[in-house]
Amino acid sequence: MKDPINPFTSFTDLLAGFLAVIMLLLVNQLLITVQKQNELEKQTKELEQANIAQNKQVEVTGKLLDEIERKKDEINQVTKDKDEYQRRIAQLSDSASDLANKLLQATSDSYADKLRLTDTQDALEQERFKLTLVRNELVKREQEIAELKKAKEAIDNLKIDNFSICKSSDKIRCEGTQIVFVDFKFGSGKSELPQELKDKIHADSKQICDPLIRIPQVEIVIEGHTDIARSPLRHGNYELGIQRALNFREQLLKEANCNNLDNKISVASYGPNHPIIKTDEANVPENRRITLRYTYYSSAN
Repeated sequence: MKDPINPFTSFTDLLAGFLAVIMLLLVNQLLITVQKQNELEKQTKELEQANIAQNKQVEVTGKLLDEIERKKDEINQVTKDKDEYQRRIAQLSDSASDLANKLLQATSDSYADKLRLTDTQDALEQERFKLTLVRNELVKREQEIAELKKAKEAIDNLKIDNFSICKSSDKIRCEGTQIVFVDFKFGSGKSELPQELKDKIHADSKQICDPLIRIPQVEIVIEGHTDIARSPLRHGNYELGIQRALNFREQLLKEANCNNLDNKISVASYGPNHPIIKTDEANVPENRRITLRYTYYSSAN
């Protein structure tokens, strides 16, 4: 039993045959044009030779020259016609290819298009997810900035200069956001807290730690300082400074007002780098000191 005739296939074959006939006619016309061009070029050469042989006959020569010019114009016109035929052949060929592609696309399975659509949708979902992450991060950063501004404002409003601890002793200096404990007789090369300093910590622990309790973003950095006298410790004056800061921190955390603030009190050491009294003398008690610096951080971190 023969397969039924596919109307689309018959139409495609008919279109292909029609396009082939047109292309053959155009190619034949192109060949005729080229042949005519060759004949005209041959006639032109013959006329030019006749012009050379009969150069004494002015009138004939003029007519021949006119004829030559006319032939040249005809050659130029034929050349233009040839180019136009070639252009039309190219256009017809492109049109035939486009028509064939459109017919093939119209009758082909749309599976590839569905796949591309699915890939595009997946890519879009990924970009939406990334955008959501960026928006969440932006919100987080905005919250962090707001908290930092709030914490900085709180620090600025602490007015440490008005703390009673700052007015209780000449050995304590309050400068901006820091409380400096000077002249408490740290032994040269020693990190143990003098008893007088321990008593001062006990007496003023509530005022020292109260800002940490009231303001979530405020913390204290305890900074240890030394003079330039050489320390017997392995890492020199930097280790000595950190030991003094650690001892101060340990003593402060023993107080009832501060014992739950372990994560908000940190230490640092500047060794001899930030002296109160700048001198070449090694033994300067005022430079062997502790500084409490109030600072702030973002709870978003």
